[in-house]
Amino acid sequence: MKRVHCHMEIEWIPTDTLENDFEHKLAAFQAIWTVPASPYKNMQGALNGIRFAREHNVPFLGTCGGFQHMVMLVAPFTCSVSEKTVTFKLTHGSKTADIYGDFEIVEQYGIWDAISA
Repeated sequence: MKRVHCHMEIEWIPTDTLENDFEHKLAAFQAIWTVPASPYKNMQGALNGIRFAREHNVPFLGTCGGFQHMVMLVAPFTCSVSEKTVTFKLTHGSKTADIYGDFEIVEQYGIWDAISA
């Protein structure tokens, strides 16, 4: 394993500060990490940070709830989405398809109102 040595500065940005004017607030950052803290204090702020990373090609790391919210934000662009459900097409032979016993699954989530805002 090769180690990369670099200096990093980390700044905490509360989700409630990203509800408005988030593009200006995030423009100076070289990467965004949405941490495991779900449910977030401000769902829209968390989604705005993820959306900013996607729309501006900023490297993004979502762990735990951050990853789940990233998937839900990207799903409308990559999956068949209705108002409250997402249809995922699984890869044949994948472990996930084997567990589900199917190649297409429908999941229901309650954050669609925030995503479409």
